[in-house]
Amino acid sequence: MKDTVKKVSYKATGSSKKTPTKIVEHIFSSDLNSAIFSHIFRYFKIYSSKFEHKSDFELKRDSEVLLNYENEAIDEESEIEPVQEETIFRIYHRPNLVEELVSPCACVVHHDLNDPSDAFDIKKYLDKYLVSDLVICLNKTQEKILNGLGVLKTVVIPHGYNKRLKNLKPSPKTENSKFVLGLFSKRYGRLVKGEAFLYELAMNLSPDSISFMLIGDQRAIDGEWLISMGFDVIYGENIPYPVLCKSYNDIDALLITSISEGAPASVPEALITNTPIIARPVGMIPDVFAKGSCGLILTDNAETDAKLIMYFLKNNMDESKKFIKKNKLVYSWKEIISKYEDSINIVLGNE
Repeated sequence: MKDTVKKVSYKATGSSKKTPTKIVEHIFSSDLNSAIFSHIFRYFKIYSSKFEHKSDFELKRDSEVLLNYENEAIDEESEIEPVQEETIFRIYHRPNLVEELVSPCACVVHHDLNDPSDAFDIKKYLDKYLVSDLVICLNKTQEKILNGLGVLKTVVIPHGYNKRLKNLKPSPKTENSKFVLGLFSKRYGRLVKGEAFLYELAMNLSPDSISFMLIGDQRAIDGEWLISMGFDVIYGENIPYPVLCKSYNDIDALLITSISEGAPASVPEALITNTPIIARPVGMIPDVFAKGSCGLILTDNAETDAKLIMYFLKNNMDESKKFIKKNKLVYSWKEIISKYEDSINIVLGNE
């Protein structure tokens, strides 16, 4: 890997020189067109306390702005003072898209290592993971797989929850009202979120007892199908995040039918709102369920799972809610960013 480098910029100012800003560069290697990447990076901006976090695009933009500034006429009375920005660490979010890592650095594993998609073939990532100073996993399953492949410099730092979720109060249930299952995720063309299994489940559940709330891009497709099957359904696409947060008030359990997941982000959101989870054992689901009964893990047999879901909702849901409320199962994004920065300092030898 290459060694780290310093970048020097300039600004017109009369102030005294300052200590170089310590920059942690987040390398996305592609436009920030991923909603989850954009959200995560925003939390680094808000909650960082030890470093300044910038994306590779920000640093490129800053360099272009500086170049344009230096080429312009400068007032004779202005002082040109160097402002040093030292990139001391890099975090690669898509390491498969770079030719070479620059040390010291970390790679983040955002995807399910068991995902069969060619885009996530482990061979496209492994050489980078092996030479990275640290590999940050979202769950213990990822860490176990990588350790077995010889990637030993690992740490598990999951997704966090937005603080606005912590004080939500559930909407009152009316007597004889139906149980509401929420599915909060974008729909992808390759159906990785488990739409086929969702449909199988629905065919074994009763519209007299169950209703659905679906939130996410293209969820109208599934919403209309469920309505055609006789279910009461509320669905929404392009929902603002504050509205999504409040929607946890209106569901009895979060349903995750995904075939593969890195996290997903909805897990900490659900748990901090005392919402039980009904899910396949993907992503961080095994990690949180290892701490106790957070809900129900599905068996992948739709007929059996439909019966288990109804039994859980009628008999075990309240106990799960009590357990979730009593125990610290997830962390806020402020705590998560602190864990990142602590890990960076350990790699740098500062702790």
